Amino acid sequence: MDMRKIQKEWRDFTANSPTLLFWAKVFLNFYQLQVLIRLAAAFVIPSTISGEGILEALIHGLVQDLSASAYLCGSFYIVAYSTLLFPQRVKSFWAAFWWFAITLYVLIVGIADTAIMHYWGIHLNQQALAYLSYPKQLLSSIPIWLLVSVGFLILAIGSLSMVYFRRKFMGIQTALVKKTAQNMAVNGVLIMLLIIAVRGGIGNIPLSLTQAHKSKDVKVNLLATNAFWNVNYLLFSAPQYPDIAHFLDKSFYKKEFVTRYQSRGIQDSSSLKSDWKPKNLIIVVLEGVSAQTSKLLGGTHYDGLPFLDSWAKQYGRFSRHCYATGDRTDKGIASVFSAWPGQPWQGILHEPERFRHLPHLMKYFKTKNFKTRFYYGGDADFVNTRSYMLQGGADVVFDKATLKNLKHKGNWGYHDSEVLMQVYRDLSGEELPYFSSVLTLSSHEPYDVNSQKSVNETQAYYQSVSYVDRSLNAFLNACFNDPSFDETCFIIVSDHGKYLNSPETYFGQREFFRIPFFILGKHIQ
Repeated sequence: MDMRKIQKEWRDFTANSPTLLFWAKVFLNFYQLQVLIRLAAAFVIPSTISGEGILEALIHGLVQDLSASAYLCGSFYIVAYSTLLFPQRVKSFWAAFWWFAITLYVLIVGIADTAIMHYWGIHLNQQALAYLSYPKQLLSSIPIWLLVSVGFLILAIGSLSMVYFRRKFMGIQTALVKKTAQNMAVNGVLIMLLIIAVRGGIGNIPLSLTQAHKSKDVKVNLLATNAFWNVNYLLFSAPQYPDIAHFLDKSFYKKEFVTRYQSRGIQDSSSLKSDWKPKNLIIVVLEGVSAQTSKLLGGTHYDGLPFLDSWAKQYGRFSRHCYATGDRTDKGIASVFSAWPGQPWQGILHEPERFRHLPHLMKYFKTKNFKTRFYYGGDADFVNTRSYMLQGGADVVFDKATLKNLKHKGNWGYHDSEVLMQVYRDLSGEELPYFSSVLTLSSHEPYDVNSQKSVNETQAYYQSVSYVDRSLNAFLNACFNDPSFDETCFIIVSDHGKYLNSPETYFGQREFFRIPFFILGKHIQ
């Protein structure tokens, strides 16, 4: 191989795309800041953390670090190119000023977050940010030596960063900016790379706050969470609480409604008072399946669950009076596993600092020496589900990243038929006792499990529900024909209801929230 040719090709590349190298340096500088802040935080966490734990936190927090660096690099990119028409002296000053401002902001966030971790053992949260409304009391709570030290540190690092920037970057910035302005392809590639890094990849689910929470050690998860990403999520993306003072007005309270909508229990519940005590439990949480799709449950819209209806008649019990506590999957999950009532504004799974204090079925069964698992064919980081399950006591969480032996995948992930049969294969012959749960996804928009394209959205939903019903039928057939499932109880419930293009299922109406509930088992007859 001709080495001179390789050298020439490399010189040509660097001459034609110098801006990518320049912005790679900018990106790397911001990434180094994220790593340095995390390493500093490792020494102030109230309880010690091992070197192995620090390395684990760095690995788990990598995606958030890259996302934070991309945000910072992108903000400086916008500022740099907003000065194209400025005189050179003004351009240099403006770019240097924003470099200093961005670096200063990162340092302040990192130092404040580290201080909160030291004193409270948590990251900056809404409660801590609320204290900013009381600056006098806030400053009174901080030792003078800490204020002086932090101020000096910010000034020193910020000044050094600005000097470093001017020496290393400003000398070539003019040529690079001019070159980039002429090379739209380079700009396009750069913007595309920054967007991918900001989102945390090219998947359907954007980066979430708890994406770094992959350890069962709370301290490692705490350290793995990127401080900059966490604070800006709280400031710009976290759900805000609405004014709920009107709930104190009791004039709307009608006693007859309480009587009308009170629970009427499970049909034929007396027959459940048998001597059978199952050793295992499997909960299947259906994605958005309405009770209106079950004839057995009094549904009039579509006969979408004939197999489940048949199983309930022969081997189970059911309720026509089961209602979801919310309208989204995250609210339904918190209700099923933690008995947490859904609020009208947002689900508690959006707030890791709160949901980790909830009671959890996984945790309860762990205390009884059950093996605990959670299955989902999609991305378990969706609405922080992975973190919620692991912190709740799940031994392992399976999702599309680990279920790689499956084949048929839709927009959200692997379809229910394959995931359910994987659950059967995993649990067949499993050492007792175990508590496993499954969250389905094939009945979620855009209902791509459908083969028919010339149908409206409601019809596509009905067909996807029928697919879920067939998938559950195959799963139950396999389990009921396997002696290792003789001592297993199956609970099938939905996470929330659905609007079915009819007045009675409109959002807020009773039928919108009414969902299927089945208890199945070989010894329930």
